[in-house]
Amino acid sequence: MGWLRKTLFRLQPLFRKGKIEAELTDEIRSHLEMQTEANVAAGMPPEEARFAAQRQFGGVDQIKERFRDQRGFRWLENTWQDLRYAGRQIRLAPGFAAIAILTVALGIGACTAVFSVINTAVLHPFSYPDVDRLVVVYEAFLPQNPRTRVSPGAFGEFQRQATSFSSLAAAYSFPHNVTREGGDPIRASTQHVTANFFATLGVQPILGRDFRPDEMYGKGNVVILSHRLWLSDFGGVPGVIGQTVFVDGQAAAIIGVMPADFQTGSAQPRMYAPYNPSDQFRQSFRGHGLLVIGRLKAGVTPGQAVTELGLISNRLAQHYPDSNKGWSATAVSLVEDTTAFAQPLLYTLLGAVGFLLLIACVNIANLLLARATARQKEIAIRLAVGASRGQVMRQLVCESLLLSALGGALGVLLAQLSMKLMLSVAPADLPRLSTISVDGHALGFSCLLVLLTGFGFGLVPAVQATRVDLNDVLKDSGRGTSEGRHGLRLRTVLVISEVALALILLVGAGLLVRSFLRYQNTAEGFQRKNLYLAPINLSLKKYPDASSQANFVNQALERISNLHGITSACFTVGSLTVSGGSNFTISGLPAPPANAQPTALGSIVTPGYLKTMGIPLLRGREFTPRDSASATPVIFINEELARVYFPGRDPIGQRINIAGLPGDSPAKAGPPIPVWREIVGVSRSIEAQGIDSPIKAQIYIPYAQVPVPYVMLGVRIADGVPLDFHGIAGAIHSLDKDVPFSQMWDQTLINDAGPAAVRRFSMALSVVFSGIALLLAAIGIYGVMAFSVAQRTGEIGIRMALGAQQGVVLQMILRSGGRMVGFGLLVGVAGALATTRLLSSLLYNVSADDPMTLAGIILVLALVGFLACWLPARRATKVDPLVALRSG
Repeated sequence: MGWLRKTLFRLQPLFRKGKIEAELTDEIRSHLEMQTEANVAAGMPPEEARFAAQRQFGGVDQIKERFRDQRGFRWLENTWQDLRYAGRQIRLAPGFAAIAILTVALGIGACTAVFSVINTAVLHPFSYPDVDRLVVVYEAFLPQNPRTRVSPGAFGEFQRQATSFSSLAAAYSFPHNVTREGGDPIRASTQHVTANFFATLGVQPILGRDFRPDEMYGKGNVVILSHRLWLSDFGGVPGVIGQTVFVDGQAAAIIGVMPADFQTGSAQPRMYAPYNPSDQFRQSFRGHGLLVIGRLKAGVTPGQAVTELGLISNRLAQHYPDSNKGWSATAVSLVEDTTAFAQPLLYTLLGAVGFLLLIACVNIANLLLARATARQKEIAIRLAVGASRGQVMRQLVCESLLLSALGGALGVLLAQLSMKLMLSVAPADLPRLSTISVDGHALGFSCLLVLLTGFGFGLVPAVQATRVDLNDVLKDSGRGTSEGRHGLRLRTVLVISEVALALILLVGAGLLVRSFLRYQNTAEGFQRKNLYLAPINLSLKKYPDASSQANFVNQALERISNLHGITSACFTVGSLTVSGGSNFTISGLPAPPANAQPTALGSIVTPGYLKTMGIPLLRGREFTPRDSASATPVIFINEELARVYFPGRDPIGQRINIAGLPGDSPAKAGPPIPVWREIVGVSRSIEAQGIDSPIKAQIYIPYAQVPVPYVMLGVRIADGVPLDFHGIAGAIHSLDKDVPFSQMWDQTLINDAGPAAVRRFSMALSVVFSGIALLLAAIGIYGVMAFSVAQRTGEIGIRMALGAQQGVVLQMILRSGGRMVGFGLLVGVAGALATTRLLSSLLYNVSADDPMTLAGIILVLALVGFLACWLPARRATKVDPLVALRSG
């Protein structure tokens, strides 16, 4: 601000009223006379000479026109004077200024922090060029699977036939064991990508190079590290390029390092490798596991791309009806696909902090109204000596803008300081989580809020302050100030609004808290307590076939089960409960249409799975060691599958064929070879895909009959017994010291990603913001009541001098405050019932008009309002009547 002050100080003499006009008039007259004399000397008649001079020096008229309107300069000078005066007024009232600035800072800081998260994670989740042209391609099998990943065969056909894309790339994820020379093995989630994958997204490694086409399909043993893996396990040194690592025992050269903020969707793999499926897999239309991302050509809309993909899918269905009949394709914006899970709750948070900022503005408006009432005589004198109403309003608005600017600066600082704490509870799968900060966009948003709030809470008090009766105020002999009915009514309306807004925000937060608690405590069908999980990945070099993989799992299961404190152990494939979905057919029933085939989630498990997971067995039996690779193919199913597909009959002994498992023909040509598996048991249904999703049919297959190299170890420990991690790790490493095993996850802890993490994040911030709103509401009510008591000091003194008891005075003041709080609660209840319906889709097992939540919040806010009214009322009853009469 120093440079502006110096500039205005230097320009001040130049812009005095009338000075410029006089100087310009003298300048113009001098030039005209000189030019006229020159024209006469050249032989022109005097009249013609003067006319020619005026025409020649039209530029002087332009100069005069440029400086004629001095309003802008006078406005700038006057505004600077008003700001200086506002600064002096703020310095004279440090207590008022501190409360006002802190209140604004809390509101703007909360808004800035939430906007920073939304701006980075939702509005700009990727830094790719022309990100609006990037889409994720899905296949769809209606109505069971409206959106699923793409099969390798379909991807190949889309690449060859689609003309809507400038490039189409694919990736699939697979965990690998990675070992540096002389280092311990680590388990690295790896994304196998096509050679054009990074180019399609528009990003390149920050170190080294991209994959080349000749390195695809197993023709080059190279890898690219994620920025996170590069820092954590390779020291973050540039010399990592060219080093050799062993991926599942096979040497591979490091050729690049990706940027820190690079990710594909919500996935954050630790390493990237060339797209290297088997020839059989590349030709299959049955395994839907590819992430396909396309970049649209310029001028092509997503709708046009979807239409073209649908036509290609129809042609594939005609050529390969056994695998593709009933399948279609669609495309979704990459940004939408990545952020859809978090958008509703994050935007709800932004609405919550908007309410918080409104409460802050109402609070400051009440403070400014009280301050304007105390300054009535000063304002009246300024108006009496010639200041216009507009000038006084401008000066008062400048004060509010200065307060807003100071509060905004402090708010940005608070947002920056709180960002690390806020992100510590944020979902781990939020896009660009590590890069979220108060950036230029957030600063611009904060500046806009400063202007809006400055005018918002300053304009109404400024208008009210200038509505004074000069005679009444100036005739007052200085014995105090008074506030008219209009001002008192306005302050009352503001308090009612503040209580109503606080109630709406508190009810919304209360609903989110209750929803989260019910979400967390809902029985998922299995028992999380004392359950621990750990991923294990077997090297294909050491365990190349099914028998060696099954042998390792059986030996590990036997050794871990014998450890102290472990009541049961199992291995499962893919994730906590399920690894994917498959179509199936039931023996003895006619084949359903292609678009109506039964679909079930499938999981491959070892004996002891149900006991370890705590899932009840309802009928039949669980798997045993006798269900080996040479035994009769068997499965057990969940209660939901039995209810839907075997109504009124016992499913035990029925047979099911599951598409895509070993024994089926994966190639394009020829019908699949059915492998019929006998149902031997029925288990209780579990929330396999989270409690946000409906319960689905599930199928469980014995691991010994379908071995795979990547498994999840699950152990259940006895109550009160600590987890023997080192014993479990020792049992694993006694079989193979090169198997990475570094941690186990306690399933009683809430996951750091997914819907549960988003709900936890929203709940935590809502509670914080609601607490601030409650505090601001209490301060607002207290401020109004304290000011009202101060205004009525004389009246209170008279009443007490006439014999009124302290209890009567206390009741009178509490009644006045209680009416404001009561009206505020009534308005807030109506507003809450209307606005919380917008939260219906975000709530779990809680209604938007939940009476328990509403009653609890009303009780809390009423208690806070009572305390805020009682404190100034109690102080009023302690006033000496003689002192009160003198002040009145």
